[in-house]
Amino acid sequence: MSKRPKTGSNLPPQKDGGQLTEPSKITSQPIALSEKKDQRGPKGFLDPKQARERAVPPGSKGDGGQPPAGSDRPRVCILDSDPQSLNVLRELLSAMDYTVLALPQIIGASSQIQRFAPDLLVLDIALPSLSIPMLVEVLRRNLSPMPPLILFSYLAEEELARLALEVQANDFTPKSRGYVALVNRIKALSRR
Repeated sequence: MSKRPKTGSNLPPQKDGGQLTEPSKITSQPIALSEKKDQRGPKGFLDPKQARERAVPPGSKGDGGQPPAGSDRPRVCILDSDPQSLNVLRELLSAMDYTVLALPQIIGASSQIQRFAPDLLVLDIALPSLSIPMLVEVLRRNLSPMPPLILFSYLAEEELARLALEVQANDFTPKSRGYVALVNRIKALSRR
């Protein structure tokens, strides 16, 4: 059995051209796609490396964390304490021309979400520090209009459905169904 070099994260190192590299860091900045032409694969999707290369933090262009002016890309805010979920969803949605705000914690999330003005919210209900019903109540008071809400969690489907009814979420999907199921729900809700 080969030993892996120690990394500063619980995530396994990623291979990049034969070299081991640290997993990408999570930022709470929304990302916008650069104007570079992309090389799409045979199924029409960017590979994750190309998606990362195309992603440009909006703050680096002096836009104050706001979506680019005149942008008609849907804005999705994901609040999830799992770094792997955040990275995968950010890369998938960015490759599909969504502007994504990925937040790993609740603290300060309400004001960041309000500034970002998302078209859709995805919340993991296993977040520490604040219950989801309380967070949704705060967001409903501060966002006008309240964007569609999807709950995404490892909870059993019946429990997740009950919570979705309680907080009046537009949709829900268990994490056990995978990221493709969530992306399909996001696409469906962003078309409405």
